[in-house]
Amino acid sequence: MFYSTHFIESLAGLPTIRAFGWQQDERSLNLELLNTSQKPFYLLFMIQRWLTLILDLVCVGLALIVTGLAVKLRDVVSPGFTGVALVNIIDFNLSLQGLVMWCKFEGNRLVSLC
Repeated sequence: MFYSTHFIESLAGLPTIRAFGWQQDERSLNLELLNTSQKPFYLLFMIQRWLTLILDLVCVGLALIVTGLAVKLRDVVSPGFTGVALVNIIDFNLSLQGLVMWCKFEGNRLVSLC
């Protein structure tokens, strides 16, 4: 049974629920159905947060490698090229965050269509 259907039917039958003293049972059932209905959304949210964290860590790793190479090769590589590389890494990170945000919006749109 879907949570929203049960909730609407419970609202329609409130006088009957109160008359028979079923408030606690209905409250427990509503909470159980709510928890069950929210598990997929919570899992999707956690996966998206994990993906964002991993992508941020990848970009930090790239920035550390570029910085380390710039320090090691400071006589060979100009500081301007190092700055451009770091700006490109930041731009890459923003592009990845935009991609994750787009996936969130598309996921929400698909859920709202169901």
